[in-house]
Amino acid sequence: MGKQKEDFFTVKDNVCYIETRLLLELWVARSFSFIEDIKKALVAAVKAIKVTLLEVKLHHFPPNREVSSVAVISQSHINIHTRPEFDYTTIDIFVCGKVNPYRVVSIFKNYFSPNCDFTLPSYIENYIAN
Repeated sequence: MGKQKEDFFTVKDNVCYIETRLLLELWVARSFSFIEDIKKALVAAVKAIKVTLLEVKLHHFPPNREVSSVAVISQSHINIHTRPEFDYTTIDIFVCGKVNPYRVVSIFKNYFSPNCDFTLPSYIENYIAN
């Protein structure tokens, strides 16, 4: 395997992974419907995992103020989908290679101040066998 390809892989428990996905749920948090706050949180998360930000897109859905957003990054994406009418949001962090998605957890806690800890409903790693 060439050096360039090796940069896309990470090894955990003797298994070689090419991508990691972390899904977070936030309950009873602030800033669920404020586009500018969501954009700031996305940009801060991208900086925390030290990847290149390619584009940020946000869309506001009336009448309940839901927001769907995506930060397209050089190693995949970070999505935030809010449901203010239920005091709920989900965050999907999908990265390739050696990028550590867990670095964004404290960023999102600081920006959204949930009244309870995050729940991690799903942690998915797609792997390529050694």
